[in-house]
Amino acid sequence: MNEINNLIENLDYENAKNLLQNKIKREPNNTEAIDTLAEVLLNMDETDSVIKVNKINFYFEYQLLKKSINLAPNKNGEKYMMLGQLIENPREVFKCYQSGVEIFIHDYNTLSNNLNNNLIQKSPKDLEKLSHLRSSISSGYAAIAELHMTSILWYKKNRFKFI
Repeated sequence: MNEINNLIENLDYENAKNLLQNKIKREPNNTEAIDTLAEVLLNMDETDSVIKVNKINFYFEYQLLKKSINLAPNKNGEKYMMLGQLIENPREVFKCYQSGVEIFIHDYNTLSNNLNNNLIQKSPKDLEKLSHLRSSISSGYAAIAELHMTSILWYKKNRFKFI
């Protein structure tokens, strides 16, 4: 995965996608590879203007994320946040965001407790992970708040409540 992560950091999504697809062919239940491929495809959609490719990637991303959630529902809150970006039903989006935030909080508390109780040795990588998790929790709550604000504005305009 190091080579793949380097490709992603260098924005070489096409080669990262090819390596990830090969990895998933060899290891079809590797949730880390599945989640990373979904993220790469989302990033490619942001830079790719071809509608047909985007529709194919959208369906493929959705299927990848659903598979990853089925295989490991309590691992990696990012997959729930990504899935929330792909679906349109506000109630389902809310559930995805809420699940993602709950996983971020659980992972943060687990790592924090392990570090505070000296169950694992403190490393810069762990401190960076804590910082990333705090940021993910904040971003998740911001996404939920934005969803509620959008629903409220829509409700005021159309007199129909989503959430």
